[in-house]
Amino acid sequence: MYSKINTQSGAASVSSDLGNFTVSGNATDGLTVDVSKMVFPVTATMPDRLYNWLLDLRLLRNIPLDYLVPDSALLPTESIRFFHVDQTWVDRVIDGVFAAADTGSVDITYSVGLLAAIRSTLDQGLEDFAKTLVSNSTWTPSNGITGMLIRSELVRRWPDMIVRAYAYKYLIVTPNPIPPLPVEIPVLRAEPVSKDIFIALFAGTPDLVQIREPHVGVRFGIEVADKSGEPPFYVEKRDNTGVDLVDNKAQPTLLPITFDQNRVVQLHPVLNQAGLGTDSRAVAISLMRPAYVQQFGNSIWEAGSPTPSKPPENTGYEVPQLQ
Repeated sequence: MYSKINTQSGAASVSSDLGNFTVSGNATDGLTVDVSKMVFPVTATMPDRLYNWLLDLRLLRNIPLDYLVPDSALLPTESIRFFHVDQTWVDRVIDGVFAAADTGSVDITYSVGLLAAIRSTLDQGLEDFAKTLVSNSTWTPSNGITGMLIRSELVRRWPDMIVRAYAYKYLIVTPNPIPPLPVEIPVLRAEPVSKDIFIALFAGTPDLVQIREPHVGVRFGIEVADKSGEPPFYVEKRDNTGVDLVDNKAQPTLLPITFDQNRVVQLHPVLNQAGLGTDSRAVAISLMRPAYVQQFGNSIWEAGSPTPSKPPENTGYEVPQLQ
């Protein structure tokens, strides 16, 4: 059970509060309140059911999709949109929750006084939740929340897709800059909101977002050399630990694949060329396809100067991509 804000009895509470109210013809209900005599807690204690429901509101749950996307043209089919969450708008939603039972100036005064404590409690709850997701997270709600909406057949096929987000930690050493290091940031929410719409909320502003195929099984297959879907086909040669073998140009060693008239893969030439022999384990490792990963990133990073963002000049490196 939650702690009471006022531990006095009803009669004692009314008696002590009488000095805070005066009858006035100016107030709508004939009462004015001396706010200077009222003291509210820094944080508010509330039932778990109410606390969790309010936290969900902060994460845009229990809010109709039409409020987030008022026109379907803003989120067409097979599209993705990134956005910032307007915290003031979310606060007004919560204000409306507590204003539902206000019937006069006294109720409004008490509600306004408690709202600051309620917001502080919810802020702390979100900060603690972020740390359960990423233990070394330093994010606070004052750093803002961003999000992503996907409308695609992908959501129907992968409703439990994996979403990860990273921010780059910039290390600048004069005169040679060091490539930024990706640091994981908490994904506060990642779930479908309809059959083909998926929402994700991030603690802060990520520089790199990854959408991963769910790890639901092992898949074997071959790759195509270009996007046309036509030959040549190939597989990447891997060692016995699954790591791609590279040639002197630091490119994966590609093993060409051919088919017979019945579209059956001819493995013997591949095995001989790869030096795999008849080792079924080695064949399986080379044919195993990793989970698909789609990345959304920003190739422009801050070079540590007070000037606006611009492409790095003469750095000799590219922004690292995670696998």
